[in-house]
Amino acid sequence: MGLVFSGNTFGLLVSPLLAGIVYDHAGYYAVFGTCFGIFGIDLLLRAFMIEKRVAIKYIPKDEQDDHSRALEQGEPTEEVGNGTLVPESNAGKIVHEQEEHHHEQPPHSLPSDPTEHTSLLPHSTSDEEKESWFATHFPKFAILFRSPRLIAAIYGCLTHTMLLASIDSILPLFVKRTFAWTATGAGSIFLPITCPSLFGAVFGALADRYGSRLVSLIGLALTTLNLGLMGLVKENEMLDKVLLCVFLGIAGIGLNLILAPLAADVFATVDALASNYPEKFGKTGAYAQAYALMTGALGLGTALGPILAGAMYDNTTWPITVGFLAILCALPSVGVFLYTGALLFSLASAAAIRRTPANNGTHSNNTSLNVQLGPRPYYLVDDMDEGALKEKLQSCSEGPFKTSDFVFAHRGAPLQFPEHTHESYSAARRMGAGAVECDVAFTKDKQLVCRHAQCDLHTTTDILNRTDLASKCTTPFTPATKNGTKATAKCCTSDITQAEFKTLCGKMDGFNPNATTVEGYLDGTPYFRTDLYATCGTLLTHNEYIDLVNGWNLKFTPELKTPEVKMPFNGYTQEQYAQDMIDAYKTRGIDPKRVWAQSFLPADIFYWIDNEPEFGVQAVYLDERVDTPAGYANATASIPDLAARGVKIMAPAFFALTKVNNQTGAIVPSEYALAVKAAGLDIVTWSFERSGWLKNGGDYYYQYVKSVINNDGDMYTVLDVLVHQVGIMAMFSDWPATLTYYANCFGL
Repeated sequence: MGLVFSGNTFGLLVSPLLAGIVYDHAGYYAVFGTCFGIFGIDLLLRAFMIEKRVAIKYIPKDEQDDHSRALEQGEPTEEVGNGTLVPESNAGKIVHEQEEHHHEQPPHSLPSDPTEHTSLLPHSTSDEEKESWFATHFPKFAILFRSPRLIAAIYGCLTHTMLLASIDSILPLFVKRTFAWTATGAGSIFLPITCPSLFGAVFGALADRYGSRLVSLIGLALTTLNLGLMGLVKENEMLDKVLLCVFLGIAGIGLNLILAPLAADVFATVDALASNYPEKFGKTGAYAQAYALMTGALGLGTALGPILAGAMYDNTTWPITVGFLAILCALPSVGVFLYTGALLFSLASAAAIRRTPANNGTHSNNTSLNVQLGPRPYYLVDDMDEGALKEKLQSCSEGPFKTSDFVFAHRGAPLQFPEHTHESYSAARRMGAGAVECDVAFTKDKQLVCRHAQCDLHTTTDILNRTDLASKCTTPFTPATKNGTKATAKCCTSDITQAEFKTLCGKMDGFNPNATTVEGYLDGTPYFRTDLYATCGTLLTHNEYIDLVNGWNLKFTPELKTPEVKMPFNGYTQEQYAQDMIDAYKTRGIDPKRVWAQSFLPADIFYWIDNEPEFGVQAVYLDERVDTPAGYANATASIPDLAARGVKIMAPAFFALTKVNNQTGAIVPSEYALAVKAAGLDIVTWSFERSGWLKNGGDYYYQYVKSVINNDGDMYTVLDVLVHQVGIMAMFSDWPATLTYYANCFGL
């Protein structure tokens, strides 16, 4: 956008210079001859343009994806990622068999409580409500015009163009009257304000890095200030001429900082609205409407600017005229500050969130959440060995308790609720989780949804009970036999479409390998969990997850799940997959500081570091190499190299961060933990409350300290070492209340 719209700004501002030179040396008619010549060059260049439908024919067939083929067939598509193909050797890696030990990523938009959103939301119209004439005849524009974010961005673009056209019209008159310059001289005064346009790509990069709100506000401030200062230029003196050039140059920088970020915000908002109102916008989306709004604003600004500025200059003085333009420039600042870019989490993405009538037991953002922990933390504290830590935790028994960013909800609250469901996420929020996880997988139609693994639908949903969908599974259900053959099934998100996925019910993760019927196979919930809340968990897409968590003002921990199908999948590459996940947050204006993107694949982490640095700086490398002794040693040795590559956060299972001191019998930081801290990296670890009873030493997560674990309360002893000796920044838990209790007690 920066490069494109810098051309627009450059053209508007350089034209007086070129026209002045031509007029002085060749006369009046030569100016129009030059214009026709430029039109001719434009037409010639257009004749040599290669559109996508033509370009696709020159791409080798084996490199074409579904997106490209759709173009060839004339179907509407949308660009995703950077289009780069991933080598099959990297992209085809199969997910680790120990699903219980792997992390997940946060989902997109959930069914939300209407009260959870703000007045910035475009209100959807129910079937019972009578739509206005305008909404009936122009439904797309009716939705767009209800978005304050879009209106603020369009108004900023309109003001920008009015200022350009105003300067174009009155600046030559001013320098002619004040400095007695010729047409060439009058044109030359545009050089200071034009030159910054040559750095449009730089301004666009700044907007990409720091967000449209901040960059455009700086542009408005610079332009407003320097327009006002131009009123100081009054005399035909060298100092006045120099000052005018300086003020124009800084104003030129400001003008170039305004348009590109706001134009990008227009298209981002329109795209988000189109995705949330598919019944109104259809497959073609709303890009035509976005261009219409943009060109309308630019055209109106070009028409109004010279009229207003010319009238002011003819009837008042130069200082009053530029003062008027400064006020005009300052007016969009309020709307830009409140509504565009990534200002306040819920406000920034409000234009992209659609209201839904379901409340699902959640509460308004405007209501202070009453965090509730239930009896489990108290049971664990009571079960601890006597000592200072137990006394400290007992002293915190009456709270008060509040949400803590130290607490990452692992799949929601799957100790008792079906994982990655609206109900599980709601429970995690109620228990004080500051960040919620969505494990991100893709469907057959390449849409992102929240599942712990790409192929776990047979153990986490009722798909096998669905006669319309069970036959689509990669491996349909096969019962166990009397000769000892175990029951089998494998159902993947990539076996079905997103629409089909949304019809499933979530259940507690588990299966019975000895079952001879589907019903028996699905009845496999582990002993330490419950089916009490597993009536029909509401599955979520990634977009629904984002909107839900954003509406709660919490943070996001999405995990890009390793595909269990060969990549590219019908043309869908690993890099596009990684980019799509990040784009979902960018489209909604989510501040990257609220997002901890995770992956077990180093290539994904490096991709985000290189291509999405604002998200890459918080990318979490889930390190499963520690699962074997040899892998643990290699992982520990590799920490400095990972730090040099740009990795900032390591996340192994928490067993890898501690060990037992053989001399004292105390739990202490491991070699891996010491190496990570020595490299200056942060640590997030997983997963608390995933082990069941600890009376016999615990399981996978306690394997390095098993010899000193003998009761459930010992999990707080391990946690205390992780916090105060290892120095972890956050912890995932299957039951957030347990961590919230500890975090509030120690001020985390």
